[in-house]
Amino acid sequence: MKKSHILLVVVALLWLSTFWSLYYGYFGDLLLNLQSGDLRNRDNALLPCDMCWYIRVFHYSAFVVALLAYIKRDYLYGAFYISILTWLGWFVAGYKYLLEVWVMQLWEWGLCNPDAPAKCDVATQVLGHYITLASLGVVASVTVIVLIRWIRTKKSVE
Repeated sequence: MKKSHILLVVVALLWLSTFWSLYYGYFGDLLLNLQSGDLRNRDNALLPCDMCWYIRVFHYSAFVVALLAYIKRDYLYGAFYISILTWLGWFVAGYKYLLEVWVMQLWEWGLCNPDAPAKCDVATQVLGHYITLASLGVVASVTVIVLIRWIRTKKSVE
């Protein structure tokens, strides 16, 4: 597989991550909206917590960098910056997932505001009420990290 194809998969994955986070933020759970027959039902909108915004910042930035790297065919620096942004997003998403799973009260790090309307330790469940947004962020980050590592270790020059 060519480096450009792998980078295109990374761009598509990050675009999908961006689209889904925006869709859930504005319209809520896609499966519930499909069941109700209204894909633009704003009553199901999920209010993101502070840490969700940090995860979004890293994923949205990684999408923009990946798109620019794909357009310019920059596999060295583009992959480097995508991996940094994705690792940072992975750390925040993993921490939020730990908060959701074990309901730890680790507010002393200052990553989440306990007075915010959307709490970081409450699991925002999507996709049939068993997969959380943080777990989707972890899976997307790990997938991008693996693909970027694959790009950086390929010997072929394009």
